[in-house]
Amino acid sequence: MVKLERTIIIVGGSVAALSLANMLEKAGIRYIILEAYDEIAPQVGASICVQANGLRILDQLDCADKLISLVDRPIHDSWVRNYDGSILRHHANAQNIFTASHGYPSIFIDRQMLLQILYEKLNNKDSVLTGQKVVSVAELENGVQVTTAKGDVFKGDMVVGADGIYSTVRNEMWRIANNNSPGYFPDDEWSSDKDNVDANTTSRFEPLTGHGGNCAIETAATLFNHLIEDVGPDWSTADLNAAFKTVQDERVERVKWLVADAHKNQQMQAMATPLLAIMAPVLVRLITTPIAFQLSSQKFIGAPRINSLPVPKRDHTFPYDDELFAKPLLSGWLTTSLGIFSQAALFRLASQILPRLKFPTTFGSEPLLRNYTGIKVVDKILTILVAVFGVPLTSNRKASLIQLITFTPLLLSSTLDWTIESYRDGSQGLLTSFPSIFGAIYQLKGIGQIAPLYHMISVCEQGLTGSTGTVAGHPIAKSSVEAIIPGIGLGFVVPTALMLWPFKNAETRQKLIALWQPFPLHVSLIVAGVSGYLRKRNIADQGTESKTDDLRERRETTRSVLDIVYKVGAAGAALIHFWSLYRILRSEDLTFSDVFGDLRSLVSKSYGPTIEDGSIAFFQRDMFLNALSVVTHSIYRTLDLRRLGYITTKEAVSTVLASLAMQPVFGPAAVHMGFLGWREEMFARMSRRISA
Repeated sequence: MVKLERTIIIVGGSVAALSLANMLEKAGIRYIILEAYDEIAPQVGASICVQANGLRILDQLDCADKLISLVDRPIHDSWVRNYDGSILRHHANAQNIFTASHGYPSIFIDRQMLLQILYEKLNNKDSVLTGQKVVSVAELENGVQVTTAKGDVFKGDMVVGADGIYSTVRNEMWRIANNNSPGYFPDDEWSSDKDNVDANTTSRFEPLTGHGGNCAIETAATLFNHLIEDVGPDWSTADLNAAFKTVQDERVERVKWLVADAHKNQQMQAMATPLLAIMAPVLVRLITTPIAFQLSSQKFIGAPRINSLPVPKRDHTFPYDDELFAKPLLSGWLTTSLGIFSQAALFRLASQILPRLKFPTTFGSEPLLRNYTGIKVVDKILTILVAVFGVPLTSNRKASLIQLITFTPLLLSSTLDWTIESYRDGSQGLLTSFPSIFGAIYQLKGIGQIAPLYHMISVCEQGLTGSTGTVAGHPIAKSSVEAIIPGIGLGFVVPTALMLWPFKNAETRQKLIALWQPFPLHVSLIVAGVSGYLRKRNIADQGTESKTDDLRERRETTRSVLDIVYKVGAAGAALIHFWSLYRILRSEDLTFSDVFGDLRSLVSKSYGPTIEDGSIAFFQRDMFLNALSVVTHSIYRTLDLRRLGYITTKEAVSTVLASLAMQPVFGPAAVHMGFLGWREEMFARMSRRISA
């Protein structure tokens, strides 16, 4: 006969015990708490750090706001100091950033306060029995029996050990298991038939990271979830064992990881070895605030919640795993390795096939200008570059001019991409946040060789810090986005149009070609100057430029501007590609390979006998390598979005296939712009899901 009411005996009046009791009460499941002390919230033990992973579950139990209100003077800043007290790193506004990141602050309160709030939240306080120290547990045919030091006996369907590190239930579990099944019993086994112990009774955390209590709340939620979802109405031993096994499978690896992380942090902070004494101060100085929060976020976003209760809406920038569109992949090494090795292969290929040019000594049939700035070194470089670009611009070969015109949108899309990424919140202090350096080099060496290098560094940064390709690291200041349009327009589009315009005067053309050469610096300087001006104006108008309060407005404004930029850029690039295809198809003496080269000639180490042949081969291969690097990096970015769980596997596969299929139709630049717009929308979609 099926019993109509189930009873769970919880041994201990701990944080885990009272959290589980509140959950069971929500589900209408009867419970009995047996606490050894004479009061449920004794003033024993140290303070407790309640972090986002614990507060999120407590918020589902309607306890979080009351807990947070207990902290009248929260710690807003964070300092990391050396052994002598000197400051190694100051994380300003840390508490607000943490709250904006995860929706909840990190608070320190007396353990007694947390216990009292959890106890007060219970409706059936008669089920909480104090002064009842458990001394033995026995399994019955249809349940369990618990005996206390007072001689009182309690019967239930199962017992949960939440009685701390020196757990009586754990010891009894070992005894019962050895009696029932003599032999090896693993140290990390959390349950035995109708007995289950909370993670906090099986795992000893170093106190520094403050994960012990939060981890106990997590395990209570996981146990509750599987009791509700997996156990049938008869609460059979087989069902309970299956639920316990699932709880252990879900929790054990995360708990082990958090324990190991706490131990490593404790060692690092204590400079426990001579090596750590050297490394710790260096690492602390290198880790910026965004990177620090990105690295620490992994400890919170993988936390479970109570599946059967709603999660109150709170703005945050780091999505929890249960908010993602797909299950995140455990390791990023596969995608990171793919991104690094593919770009490394292209970098090596570029060093082999990009010819060392013999420079023309004339500009077409006209003499070369040799004085542009009055600085000899600069003028020498500009003279060489003008001579090289003069080949396709003055050549009688129509194919070379068409190729150069078609190449410019790809330069635009790369410049736009690199500039925008450099202003992302997660890019602060990273090498790729200085795109003008890479731009200046590729004007000298060819973007076909530098684009793979840039993309390889970008992949390494994402792999090491994880700060550039996430929702949290993706926002960009409104002032920076608004500065992109004049930066790209005045720094690239106008100089490019002037360079390509067929002016009759050779001297004028050479000066305009020379003006175009440092366009990466032009773009960076204009964007930096305009964004700085706009930022100061905003501060003057508003009093401050908040990084958290106006986050939603900032997101929407930047998205709309970037959406326009990407759409206009993609449309313009596609039109130029269509124009080049039209010119090729309409001409009897032009072929696709004449303009862009065929695969055999593009990967060849040799080129034609003349200076003109070498220059044309360089431009063709430079564009080919740049396009390959861009599409390869786009594939990596897509796979990384799937790794993070921001998109589904189906979306990842379809995006990769579409990017490859559309290359010959719309051209690499238009596809790149379209991909950037799609990627922006994927981040926006994820951001909308986690916004309050």
